[in-house]
Amino acid sequence: MRETYYLKQSGIVTINYAYVQDDVIMYPDLIKVKVALDDGEILGIETTGYLNSHTERDLEEPKVTVEEAKESLNKDLDIESEELAIIPTEWKTEVLCWEFEGNVEGLDFIVYVNAETGKEEDILIIANTPNGTLASLTNENILKSSGVQGNSVFLLDRDKAIENIEKEYPRLRVIDIEICWPNIMNVHAIERQEVYAVRIGDKYAITDEYLKILDIVPTYTSTNINPVVLEIPDLDDNYQKGDTIEHEYFETFVGVYNGFIAMGRDLTDMRALCASMSYTNAHLTITTHFGVTIILDNPTQNTQEKMSFAIGVFGKLGTEDYGHGTIEVFLNSKNEPEGRYY
Repeated sequence: MRETYYLKQSGIVTINYAYVQDDVIMYPDLIKVKVALDDGEILGIETTGYLNSHTERDLEEPKVTVEEAKESLNKDLDIESEELAIIPTEWKTEVLCWEFEGNVEGLDFIVYVNAETGKEEDILIIANTPNGTLASLTNENILKSSGVQGNSVFLLDRDKAIENIEKEYPRLRVIDIEICWPNIMNVHAIERQEVYAVRIGDKYAITDEYLKILDIVPTYTSTNINPVVLEIPDLDDNYQKGDTIEHEYFETFVGVYNGFIAMGRDLTDMRALCASMSYTNAHLTITTHFGVTIILDNPTQNTQEKMSFAIGVFGKLGTEDYGHGTIEVFLNSKNEPEGRYY
């Protein structure tokens, strides 16, 4: 067993221990021990996690190396430790991950990267209130941003806390805030990805697929490895970092991104294909890096399905088709994507 963290409260220290098998931490197999600080007497033991989850796992070698896993991390993350761990999922399953502890922009992170797929599974930020001390993971910045008042996290307005944290740290998308007795707040989040570069006035806003502004830059040049230029007419130029761009076709831009995901592709593929997008006259026009134009008719309807269809058509083109031509996608009488290349 290995100590994972501890909390001091009212003369008692609560220590969490996780089972370790073959140098891999088993977070589902958890035991909590309460010890009196004055005389060391053991006051209580909670073994529910261990009894419900413990078994000898058949551990396979990770398909993703630790160096490959690091490539998915924020480049500004100062990594302090790295090791393998089994973590529970919201679907009551388990997944083998590379666990990275580090710090970026004054925040202490634990980032979990799937050791089989290389995809980010979770980001955990653990903060404590003034009454508690959480070993090596105390973070006043998160508490201040969340709006915790006094010493109680149980009075926290979760929705407002998520809004405040995401405003202060725009590169985080908070999935959930978990409140644990007596005063621990676990913030589960994932790092937002740079998907679009949206022109606002004479600058560009770098956003995720939900048009959350992660950064604002004075100039921008589209390449096949950076965000896709998104032209939105008549856009307010007063947006700031941390804001979300409001637009009536918001779900269309989310749908384009999801179209790649549905086809088993990722953001790298989206950037490699799409140079820019513009919405005019009920058409979403996508200029590709290969000289082929993609047009989605009435893109507010079945955007994801239309984009997936367009990707499939593009995949069937030969190199002789590059540099010209248009793929136009629309819905047929059965409300299914259909297209033509000309």
